[in-house]
Amino acid sequence: MSGTGYDAVSYPGYAYNQTHPDRLATQATLFGMAPAPPAACRVLEIGAGDGGNLIPMALGLPGSEFVGIDLSAEAVARGAPVIDELELPNVTLRVADVLELPADLGQFDYVISHGVYSWIGPQPRDALVAACGRLLTSQGVAYISYNAYPGSYLRDMASDILRFHLEGVGEPAERLARARHLMALVVAANAQTPYAGVLRHHFERVLQHPDPLLYHDDIAEVNTPVYLHEFVAHAARHGLQFLSEARLHDSQLHELPEDVAWELDGLPDDAVVREQYIDFVVNRMFRQTLLCRDDVALERSLDARRLAGLSFAAPLRVEPAADGGEPTFVRGPVSFQPGRPRLSAALRAIAAAWPRAVTFEWLTANLDATARDRLGDELLEIHAAGALDLHTHPPAPAAVPGSRPVASPLALHQVAAGLDRVTSLRHASVQLEDPLAVHLLSLLDGSRDRDDLEVALREYLAGGGLDGTGVEPPPGDLAAALDAALARLAELSLLVA
Repeated sequence: MSGTGYDAVSYPGYAYNQTHPDRLATQATLFGMAPAPPAACRVLEIGAGDGGNLIPMALGLPGSEFVGIDLSAEAVARGAPVIDELELPNVTLRVADVLELPADLGQFDYVISHGVYSWIGPQPRDALVAACGRLLTSQGVAYISYNAYPGSYLRDMASDILRFHLEGVGEPAERLARARHLMALVVAANAQTPYAGVLRHHFERVLQHPDPLLYHDDIAEVNTPVYLHEFVAHAARHGLQFLSEARLHDSQLHELPEDVAWELDGLPDDAVVREQYIDFVVNRMFRQTLLCRDDVALERSLDARRLAGLSFAAPLRVEPAADGGEPTFVRGPVSFQPGRPRLSAALRAIAAAWPRAVTFEWLTANLDATARDRLGDELLEIHAAGALDLHTHPPAPAAVPGSRPVASPLALHQVAAGLDRVTSLRHASVQLEDPLAVHLLSLLDGSRDRDDLEVALREYLAGGGLDGTGVEPPPGDLAAALDAALARLAELSLLVA
């Protein structure tokens, strides 16, 4: 993160899913833009660090060009050997200050800046937004994340407390340790007042953050949240307008009381005003906002006809109905029962295809225009609820392991470096909590078939393995464990097709 001190604590293996050109292009397409295809585009990341976000993109999109800039020469130096090892000619990391960007950068279809805007001073913050306005192509999209009010007033209070506690402490590890100690003390005190309860719940949540996130978000020297309307006004001064949030789901209010929904429906027909009131209702603390040039004509009403060429994907769990009726589909906290055989059939197809995607054209083959649009509207509604992913250029990992399973080259590199957090082919960070899966992943370079893998795992377990006992498992158990682990790695989009 450019100039934020984030590099004082390394956070390897982390990719920001919503910054991927596929996601940005999909949102732009839904709102009537004609963005550059992710497979042939130029991407700039301001605050790219060691390239942990850009390198996976470059690996998956070899026909596109990626440029990352960061103020930290140390971070850039960490990323360079990874780029060399993976032989990626389409990604470059450069040491640069956002106040003095190189003149030879050119124009970009997508500009990304994650975790920078709120964590730098006023002058570089303005330079960041100005760079987006200056460097975007005519149909380009900029992604900027930032801490948002009103939710960040709670973060401000917590940061003030921690800032007082850490006065005079400069060493990052000691700052982290002392911050965690004080937060744990506040939680353990369990003071029984409404105000203490709010702070306690906040500290409970923050204590779950890994060190780099805690260091960057909660004990940073600079942390400047803004209201959405203030951010949009800032963007407008540099020729940019609000496009959307990076996730359509974040612009929805679900399961509201009928009278509240009616009041919100009566708001002015202004996207920014509506989004600002959503922030008030949910007390939003963080935003991932997309911007485009202010002369782009946007279509704010979602239309199923814009799904042409797009694809759906989701790890849906299908729960059959006890009475043989329509099944229930579940993804995380979201569950729904479609109630229409045609929609259920489409969702079954999407679930069966995971981790691959299914095109809208395939889902609507042989339907007339009316039925196609109705199904499209229904799928869009489920996408807006957060249960379906929508892609312009879907990733294509292996759906099944194959006879000689091959892991993503980046995941192999990350495991070899001793990491248990790796980047999937869906540009998501995956925490591998099973030691067997970590070891198995390290073996998947394509040189071993199933029998070879079983022998290698047997040797690994006999030599101490997962629990240090050296007990060799029965043959059937190991074969079943191998099949299950491979299937899980495929489900996590870590295997190459």
